[in-house]
Amino acid sequence: MSSRYRVIAIALALVGTAVRTAPAQTGLKIVYVNTDALMQAVPGRAHVDSVMAAARAAAEAQFNTKQAAFQKDVDAYKQAQATMPEATKTKTTGRLQAEQDSLATLNTQLQDKLQQQAQALTDPLQQKVLKVLNDMREEDGYSYIVSQASFLVADKNLDKTDEALRRLKALPP
Repeated sequence: MSSRYRVIAIALALVGTAVRTAPAQTGLKIVYVNTDALMQAVPGRAHVDSVMAAARAAAEAQFNTKQAAFQKDVDAYKQAQATMPEATKTKTTGRLQAEQDSLATLNTQLQDKLQQQAQALTDPLQQKVLKVLNDMREEDGYSYIVSQASFLVADKNLDKTDEALRRLKALPP
């Protein structure tokens, strides 16, 4: 092995040792939680899901009504176009294009409204989860509580999801 590769190997070994011992030397206590599980279990989640399901259904019904009317107009145009004067065809296709654009705009507006409503409803839930996690961090002396999604592999002894779930379930809805 050349001296250059030996130096690199030694440097990597030293870095690995430093990384493994750094938390113990600095007193860092790092644990993780499954944030998806916490967000599913937070009190008030069922209400948010119910409200959002109703809002999605209403938006879908509104869009489907407009889309059905548009499709009816398109079908009528297709049946009559063979006998239409060219000026009427041009006017009708322009109107249909405007209706199609209006449908696309409506769809975007409905999706934006749903997203804003979902955010407004889930923000308080996220605040509950964050409060529980911050309380755990302070009471148990953790330096960091990170999301399980941040890791590919982690020691199961560092998973504090069950503790966070227990605390969340003790909260009022």
